[in-house]
Amino acid sequence: MRREAYTACISASKQVSARWWRVAAQLRTAGSTPDQWEAAASEAHAAWAPFSTAVAGVTVVGPRSVAEAAEVLRRALYELDQAAVAWHGAAREAGHGNLTDFDDRYMAAVTGKREPGQAFQQAARETLNTER
Repeated sequence: MRREAYTACISASKQVSARWWRVAAQLRTAGSTPDQWEAAASEAHAAWAPFSTAVAGVTVVGPRSVAEAAEVLRRALYELDQAAVAWHGAAREAGHGNLTDFDDRYMAAVTGKREPGQAFQQAARETLNTER
């Protein structure tokens, strides 16, 4: 049961990241349109609920160390989500996605989620005793 919950959380976190990465790529692409940004952002928003549900599942199956690591990962992905939402909104207003400050904030959030993702996986491996 724990393995499935941990795997679901990892998979869902990767989906959130991948969906926002797609939005970022489109925002950086000259000639991309607001309709393309909106479609990609809609997919990214839709990926959040499964991730949030997966984190909740981890908190149920535990143990506390893995649940806490999942919560840290959730907060890191929330920062990424908020940075991407802000960039998308600013791009809609500006009519283009070439907004360096927003891109920089997004990339900082991408970097900021790496360690929590690795820490969650490490905590899961320790709990599942797969480090042998």
